[in-house]
Parts: sequence; structure tokens; C-alpha cells
Amino acid sequence: MTSVFIGLPVYNGENYLETALNCILAQSHTDFTVLISDNASTDSTESIGRAFAARDPRIIYHRHETNLGAAPNFNFCVTRATGKYFKWWAHDDLCRPTYLERCIAVLEHDPGAVLCHARVLCIDDNGALTGVYTKEWDFNHPDPVVRFAKAMALDHGCVTVFGVMRLEALRQTPVIAPFVGSDRPLLAELALHGRLEYVPEELFLWRDHKSRSVKLKQRRERLTWFDAKAKSVFPTLFSQQLWANQKAALRVPQSFAIKIRATGKTLHWALRNYRSLLRDLRALAGSLIPG
Repeated sequence: MTSVFIGLPVYNGENYLETALNCILAQSHTDFTVLISDNASTDSTESIGRAFAARDPRIIYHRHETNLGAAPNFNFCVTRATGKYFKWWAHDDLCRPTYLERCIAVLEHDPGAVLCHARVLCIDDNGALTGVYTKEWDFNHPDPVVRFAKAMALDHGCVTVFGVMRLEALRQTPVIAPFVGSDRPLLAELALHGRLEYVPEELFLWRDHKSRSVKLKQRRERLTWFDAKAKSVFPTLFSQQLWANQKAALRVPQSFAIKIRATGKTLHWALRNYRSLLRDLRALAGSLIPG
């Protein structure tokens, strides 16, 4: 059984896919399986994926007949995963050759950690360094409720979701829920299961480019990119996050006292974001009233 399963969900990723796959093959930790989960791409993603699968038996290529949307594709990778550890690998991001080795070493020696990531460098379309990302370095507090509250916050980019995780812990969560921004409640729930640790080395390169989904300006475009079967234009984004966080607080295998404290943190989050929640309620009411 392989020690780490890498899920690489991709749609029309010809621009960076080959670079990402070469980056994976250059890892010093070589005990891995890669699943390229192609969301019915219309560019040369398929030919690139099949070529790498023919080249290395550790790489598996799977093509969906239709575009499921990003969230179902990410989750598909988890359903196919085997082994002890799991990592999502975005086709446009890169890691230094020792990334897997260093992250797995932390998890192997620290049973209280459920995820390990590394320091993050930001790069542009061409791979040039544009800065250092430091907002997610405090999800490893010894108190699970403190970790939960910090991971719920809206002022971070959820880049930690691309860390190396314990597959067993990930499978105790809903994984990526069917709404935009559900990677944030996922990190919050994982933080209740254990600490999210970090290698103090700049090993992860997070690429910002014009084709990223966060660059989509139309709500409908962004929602359908996320979930092809979505029927609404996510007017209830904040209420969905609130509900997901609350369910996480009650679902995790923690003491009753921790669940109560975590529930208090979700209420505090709701109070801090009450204006956005009120907009959600008005939008929902408007959608229910006949025109």
C-alpha cells in the first residue's frame, strides 16, 4: 500500500499540468500514487495525462465523461485514494523536491497532527516569485477550539488544504461540500481532529494567474465551475459556511465540553458576520416569494 496518494483534479490544465507532474516525479519521497482526474477537458490535458501514465506506473489517468465541477472532482480523488496519507495537488502549483519527504516526516513523528504543510511562496504565471504567504501559520495551537476558530476566519486563502493529510481523518469529514468556499469549513473541521502543522521551510509555490477560479467575476460562472449541477447562484454563502461549521463542531470525536466551546465559536463567527448573514436571509426570502 502506497504511503501517500496524490489526487490531481484538473480541467483544461494544459498550461501547467506537465510542469506539475514533473515536479511530482522529482520528489525525494518516491512511494506515492498519482491520480490525474480529468474533468472532461477540451484542451491537451488528456494527451498530457495519458503520456505521463504510460511513462510511470505510479501515475493513473482517469477521464470523466462530463465536467462534474471542481468540488465533485476533488472528492472523486478521495474516494479512489489508498494508503496512509493523502494530498490534493493543484495542476498550477509546485513543490520543492523535499516537500513530501519533510511533511510526511512530521506526521510520522507526531500522532497529534492530522495535516502538514510548508511555508508558502507566491509565484506568477511564469513562476517568478511575487511574495511570501504567511496567514495560515496558527492552525497548530494545542487547544482544538482555538484552532477551529482560527481556521473558520475569512481572512485566509485556504492554501493549507493542499497539505499532506491523514487519509483516515479526511474521510471523517464531508470533504469538499457543494458550495463555494467549503474548503474553509473543511480546514476548520480537520483542526478539531488534530493540529495542522507546518514545515518551517519554503517548499510550496502557490501560483496566481488569470485562469484561476477566484478570478471569475460572474457568480454563475464561479458556482458552475465549482459544481456543475448547482442550481442557485450561492446567495447563502455565509449561512452555508455557518451551518457547515456548526455541524463540524458537533460531529467531531471530542468531549462534550469541547463541542460546546466550538459551538460558541460558531456563534461568535455569526455575530462578526451578521451583515452578510442578513443579506443571505434577504436573498433567500426573495427567491421564495413568487414574482
